[in-house]
Amino acid sequence: MESSSETIPLQTQPQQQALFAGTATNATPEKGTANREVSKWKPGIVRRFPIFGLIPMMLSIACTAIAVAVILLSEGTPVDGWWSGVRQPGVLLAYTSTVANTLMAISFVKGSVVFFWTQAVMGEMRISSLHYYWMGSTGILGALKAICLRKATRCPILVAITTLLRGPLIQRASFVVNVPVAGGTIDLQVQPDMDNDWGGTTDASHTQVYFHPHFSTVIAEFLSKTQITIGGEKCQDCSFEIQAFGFNVTNCTSEATDKYDFADIDNWGTSITLFKTNVIVSDSFNYGKSLTITAVRKNTQDCTGQLIEEVCELVPASINYHLNLKGDIATFKSDNWKDDSALRHLYHVEQPTTPRNMTVPSPPENSDWVPTETTILPLQRIGQAIFKSELEVNMSFTGSSHTWSSTTAQEQVLPKIFFAGRKSLESDDYCLEYYTSPMDYIIKNYRELAFRISVRAGAEKKLNQTVPYISHLVHAKYAASVPSLILGIIISVLGLLATLILFWGWWKMGRSFSMSPLELANAILCPGPDPSTETGNGDIELELSTIFANCSSNASAEKLAKQVGQKVVEADRKQLEPTLQYGVLESTGRLAFGFTKSGLVREPKEGELL
Repeated sequence: MESSSETIPLQTQPQQQALFAGTATNATPEKGTANREVSKWKPGIVRRFPIFGLIPMMLSIACTAIAVAVILLSEGTPVDGWWSGVRQPGVLLAYTSTVANTLMAISFVKGSVVFFWTQAVMGEMRISSLHYYWMGSTGILGALKAICLRKATRCPILVAITTLLRGPLIQRASFVVNVPVAGGTIDLQVQPDMDNDWGGTTDASHTQVYFHPHFSTVIAEFLSKTQITIGGEKCQDCSFEIQAFGFNVTNCTSEATDKYDFADIDNWGTSITLFKTNVIVSDSFNYGKSLTITAVRKNTQDCTGQLIEEVCELVPASINYHLNLKGDIATFKSDNWKDDSALRHLYHVEQPTTPRNMTVPSPPENSDWVPTETTILPLQRIGQAIFKSELEVNMSFTGSSHTWSSTTAQEQVLPKIFFAGRKSLESDDYCLEYYTSPMDYIIKNYRELAFRISVRAGAEKKLNQTVPYISHLVHAKYAASVPSLILGIIISVLGLLATLILFWGWWKMGRSFSMSPLELANAILCPGPDPSTETGNGDIELELSTIFANCSSNASAEKLAKQVGQKVVEADRKQLEPTLQYGVLESTGRLAFGFTKSGLVREPKEGELL
């Protein structure tokens, strides 16, 4: 109880005068007021500052700032880098969004309490707004429901919208994109040409050719089709062009040659060629020594006709290859050898002073034989061993009849690979057989063999070529959507401002308020005036309880709000819904809800005992 020395507003009601008199003179309080607890109404900017409503708001802003920092810092970084696992931007943004929305919801509830009671103190609250303001303060769902009923204020609407949009927009601002890896240069150990002495040695008559160990190793790898491993730097999924040893395919011809007629062959020992291939070393004034591939075949199912002879010249040259590289494993970018381009021939006819490469050694002038090194002859001999074949059909005599049979050359692989078929597999009539061209197959194999030789030679000599490459790798990186980020920030600011507006007028509150049912009951169901202090205004004073006189005692809050909203009173011939004010009732001197325009309720004064 305050001392009588404090300034106490003059009270107009008899019971308040008696209370103040009893406090000052130790007189006996009037009946009904002596035991009533009183406290001062203490408004003020600092005293009622909503610290516990604004702290969650500040923390929510901090969460938004963290989310923005995560988006900006993770932009351009790989997804498998530091921002991975529990530090993934999507995970962090989900955490920050959840925490920010939770904190903003706490601040929103605190602000709704301030808004509810400041509206009540200012006397601007309709009776039905008791329900709708409370509904809007229960959370997002309540605010949305109030929106549907068109009873919500602008602030809950903004808070509801911003809460729904903020999280998706912020999370949408961070996404994953596949970014091509930039190219550059790479050092690879590949010899751009080939030496004349790399393959092996031969005797004076060139009948015997012996392979060098490194050449034999290349042949073994070629026959087993092992992966081509290039020494030097590694590159994942790159494509590049490189200069290496190979063959320039020139002077290719295809023409009809020897005639055949199976009906005219009736003599024993007569033969007809069906399939034949060979590789020889040829000499040309323009190119020097080269490999000449010849392929003869029967290309139709006719029993009469002409054989087709194909000839191509493979000139040793420095070739520009198009390759792919995965790690240190190289593959041809195209299976078509025509995609390669010749840079220069290794046999320099136009430059007499340059040592001629890829030559066949001349016989010695004396009888003393010395092994001579060569590369073109080993290439020719391995080609003969792999690609040379011959298939003929002979007339032979078995018993009392003549039949067609093939020589043992049919057991060679190449004719079987390019056997195109016959009209009837049950027939032994060989005139029905025909074959496809092996030329492309032989050239592609020589292409691979030559490149393997160049790779092996480059690794032995540590010959590096610096070549530019194009990377076909794509790295998954985080990216930021600036429009989504800006929109998310704007939405967050709108939600912040909408919530902040709810706290406006906090300085008018004389104590801490809540939405507790006990506090509302104390404000609404206040005791009536003492009969001994009746002012005579009871006949015209509207009791709040009479508003619900026609409502069911079992009505829900929604039904009560709807019915009260339809109740009207006559005021200046206008139908208006009654408005309430939370203030001092003149009849009781207590804080309670009363009708605003009845003249019997007023705002409390600072320091007033209530």
